[in-house]
Amino acid sequence: MLHCQNPECLKSSCTQCGLADHIPLRCDEVEKDDQVALRTRVEQEMTAALLRACWRCRKSFYKTEGCNHMTCSCGGEMCYLCGKKLQKNEWRQHFSNPPPSEGGRGAGGDWTKTNDGRCRLYVNSDKLNSSRVTDAGQRAYREGVAETGVELHELHGVHGLAGAGKGKAKGKGKGKGKGEGRAGKVRGTGGRPP
Repeated sequence: MLHCQNPECLKSSCTQCGLADHIPLRCDEVEKDDQVALRTRVEQEMTAALLRACWRCRKSFYKTEGCNHMTCSCGGEMCYLCGKKLQKNEWRQHFSNPPPSEGGRGAGGDWTKTNDGRCRLYVNSDKLNSSRVTDAGQRAYREGVAETGVELHELHGVHGLAGAGKGKAKGKGKGKGKGEGRAGKVRGTGGRPP
């Protein structure tokens, strides 16, 4: 480590890489500005993939359990899966809730849809959120690398983005069919604010 003795500077720099003091990290462990920018981009995309916004009031929320028919405190209703705006009392036509024997993949191999192409009323929220977050993180990382040529050695908690979104959202919704989020009440058992 090199310590500048100039009273107006007094900065410490690494003699091997020339960067500011980074002890206890090795030179190859220090993130450069372009790596920080890529990491931030990936993390923002992963967060955006988890959050939904009410079409009427734009409040953000996410669901940890329950059905996919969301009703915001402002009265806006929407499908958690596809984001479609739902009209009062018409939501039942949008969803299908097949018996467990009809589980698996529906139209086009999509496990969130039924064979008739309608959104499932219930899906595993952890699996859904994890899948969306992982896909968004991997897509943002690939795009970032293609645009900048910068790569990350590791993304904490993501391990090369292969396991992005493995963490579970904490907390549970309240009641049977009606949940409440702190940023705004959201029905659908488990609407959660960010």
